[in-house]
Amino acid sequence: MEAGTFDWDERTQGLILSSFFWGYVVTHLPGGMLAERFGGKYSLGLGILSTAVLTLLTPLAATYGGANWLIAVRILEGLGEGSTFPAMNALLAQWAPPSERSRIGSLVFAGAQIGTVVSTALSGALLHYTSWGWPSVFYTFGLMGVLWFILWVLLCYNDPSSHPFISDEEKKYLDETLGSTDRGKDMTPVPWKAILTSVPLWGLIVAQIGHDWGFFTMVTDLPKYMRDVMKFNIGQ
Repeated sequence: MEAGTFDWDERTQGLILSSFFWGYVVTHLPGGMLAERFGGKYSLGLGILSTAVLTLLTPLAATYGGANWLIAVRILEGLGEGSTFPAMNALLAQWAPPSERSRIGSLVFAGAQIGTVVSTALSGALLHYTSWGWPSVFYTFGLMGVLWFILWVLLCYNDPSSHPFISDEEKKYLDETLGSTDRGKDMTPVPWKAILTSVPLWGLIVAQIGHDWGFFTMVTDLPKYMRDVMKFNIGQ
């Protein structure tokens, strides 16, 4: 964002930057449950689409609605985005054989980190080389998200049984390694007590909190730090 575009104090800037995560944390659990019940295709796809549309609306919200409208838009973005990683796990459970799950999962989740690197560099390039200013970043990534959703709907399927182009050989292999991938109505009840009393689970939760604390702080605040403290041009 160009320096001086909006006269927001540090507290308001902090609220704007953090508001995305207020919504993000809310839809993690229900997003995973919906993906488990109905499949991950639209749980993930609609989450990305909603974020893309709201990203396109972000410049309008900031320019004409001020900080309050921008915060509201970012909360809604978080609500949509919160279902994406749980839905991704649901899709991996339907498509990745146990012997390949670690490798496939690593490649899939690495995409998020690669995307962060690429989008950060692209954002700087858009600010530096185009005359559209900071809104160009939101319009570019919003449009990319909408186009991605169209391809996702055309190419992605919840499970092998619903894929119209999968070979008989691959389908047989997945059926043998994964078993039935049908999501029937009679699903096994979630063992909440066993889950909530699992020591390894709480260890993973603590580790994930530590990872996310550092990662999202860096992603969210580093551009602001580079501009305000290091006095770098944001286009650099």
